[in-house]
Amino acid sequence: MDNVEYFHADVRYREPLLLPRNMVGHFEDVSAQSGEPFQAARGAAFGDLDNDGQMDIVVNYLDEKPLILRNLGTANHWLTVNLRGTISNRDGIGARLHLVSEAGAHQFTTVSTGGRPAISARISG
Repeated sequence: MDNVEYFHADVRYREPLLLPRNMVGHFEDVSAQSGEPFQAARGAAFGDLDNDGQMDIVVNYLDEKPLILRNLGTANHWLTVNLRGTISNRDGIGARLHLVSEAGAHQFTTVSTGGRPAISARISG
C-alpha cells in the first residue's frame, strides 16, 4: 500500500537505504551523510552495469524514475568464465571455481542464478 502512512501513522512505505562502510572489523552506518539517494528509497539492486569491474547501484523510488549510481573508483581486474554443462544444467549452476593467483592468493566462487548471469561467474581481486 503506497499510502499506508495515511492509515497507520507509525508505518512507512518508503524506507531509508542502509549504506554501511567497512571499518575493518565493524561497519559504520554512513547513510545520513551520503546524500539524497539514501534518504527515502524503496529498494536497490547491485551489479556491474558497465562491465568495468566496479559494483554499481540502481536505486528504486515509488512513482519516480530509478537512480543509477555508477562506481567510478579504482580499476579492478577480473576473470570471466563461461561454463557449459552437458545434457542438463547447461549453465553450470552449482559449479565451484577456485582461482590461485601468481602470489598464491586463493579465491572461490560458486555459479548461481542470483546476482550474475547464470553462464558467467566473476572473480574479482
